[in-house]
Amino acid sequence: MASCPSCHQPVEILDKHLGTLFTCSHCNAVFFVDWNGQPEMAQHEPEPEAPADFQGGQDFQQPGNDFVPPIQDFSAAQETFTPDNSIPEQSYQDQPYSNDQQYAEQAYEPSQDPEMNAPPQENVSYAEPVEVPGDVPPMEEAPYDFSQTLDSVNSQPASEPAPMSSDTADFSDVTDFANADTVSGPLAYTVTIDGIESSRLLAQLREAMTDSRFGWDVAGLLANVGGGRLVLRGLTPAKASVLINRIKYLPFKISWRQDVLSGS
Repeated sequence: MASCPSCHQPVEILDKHLGTLFTCSHCNAVFFVDWNGQPEMAQHEPEPEAPADFQGGQDFQQPGNDFVPPIQDFSAAQETFTPDNSIPEQSYQDQPYSNDQQYAEQAYEPSQDPEMNAPPQENVSYAEPVEVPGDVPPMEEAPYDFSQTLDSVNSQPASEPAPMSSDTADFSDVTDFANADTVSGPLAYTVTIDGIESSRLLAQLREAMTDSRFGWDVAGLLANVGGGRLVLRGLTPAKASVLINRIKYLPFKISWRQDVLSGS
């Protein structure tokens, strides 16, 4: 018999509980049961660390051996430095200045090149001034309106729809499928998601569905997961398109169908 990962009390897990959320009857903890019947606790925040207890009178300073610097002994006789004056002073004789022609200063003669003697000219810049535009404020993105149909978002002509399911990563036909038959009445979609086989995939699906613009009770919808499948009914074309594009890269098998509601 399996045990609850929260309170470790024995719980009875049947075949109908495989791939679903299970609530412990002892501690009311909610956990996921995989296809092998093993409970998996959802990821939770780490437990906060207990604060340090300073009421016991403990000080931050830990007892230790105080370092005592060694005492320098100045009793030894210090050697005094005596300059050695035994080196005889050398006599320097002034050497006579030679007036030979090889040491004569050469007279400065100006250059005969007129270009060398010409005064420097100022550099003239003929570049025209460039006007730098001011800072352009960024454009704010308008909020997405989930009440509108996909035909107002995509102006391309829609093709004739056909119920289908896709296992590939190409969901480009979702928009065309949602745009079709808009004149016959209000549109609603039923989206089926298969392959929810672990708590990690369930957490990723929860993250994709958590959006205030959807207006969903995510916890209530995920409580209907059974056998690794979740069925969402009555979705507008915009909500169905946004949700499918969010989870199309996850290892789910996604299928949908179009329901046309007749107006009263």
